[in-house]
Amino acid sequence: MIDLQCMNTMLGQLVGSAYDYAALGRGVPRGKNTTTTILHARASQVFLPGDGSDGEQTSAIRFDIVGDRFLRRQVRCLVATAILAVRKSPNNERTLIDLATSGDQRKTAPAAPGIGLCFVQAGYDSYPQ
Repeated sequence: MIDLQCMNTMLGQLVGSAYDYAALGRGVPRGKNTTTTILHARASQVFLPGDGSDGEQTSAIRFDIVGDRFLRRQVRCLVATAILAVRKSPNNERTLIDLATSGDQRKTAPAAPGIGLCFVQAGYDSYPQ
């Protein structure tokens, strides 16, 4: 299982400031603005129902990410890169922000699979800090 405290410490480094996330975008047209401000990022453990035959539940990680905008595949690459960062360098809380803002897509993980990904909403009101 992933160390969620470590994950949330790393995700917290991304929150509140505008950063260039070109390393996390995929298929972004040349010259497009790749700066995004992540307003909220948190991971938590959730339990999903099993297949119904034995009543067992499956553990999963839920990522809640709010931003002022997102690049194509940014969230999926962020999730995969966050997992990679926690596994690779759990004692360095700057690993994720260093990878995400490196400008080099080769340093970040490929996009996490879309299965299980849920888009909840888009809004135009300010996000409560």
